[in-house]
Amino acid sequence: MTNSNASVLILTPMKSARRFLDSYFEGLEKLSHPHAALSLGILEGDSDDGTFEAVKERLALACPGFRRKVLVKKDFGFAVPEGIPRFTGHATSCHDG
Repeated sequence: MTNSNASVLILTPMKSARRFLDSYFEGLEKLSHPHAALSLGILEGDSDDGTFEAVKERLALACPGFRRKVLVKKDFGFAVPEGIPRFTGHATSCHDG
């Protein structure tokens, strides 16, 4: 069962992602779902490469047919410990000592 009129919210967390923004926005604009039914929410935090400013600038022109576009900044103060690859798959719980 497909509903081409269904509203869709795309939520994307970002951190130090400036170098990926071109392909990110290109991908969004290529979506086949009606853009008037798409909303975009981006949560940026703790970046050290100007991601927030770059996304803020890009949102003015990117995805022009989208229903709504929202950018929120929330720094959590999290940093991957030195020497541990970011995507190792070894997450530690907040409850770990």
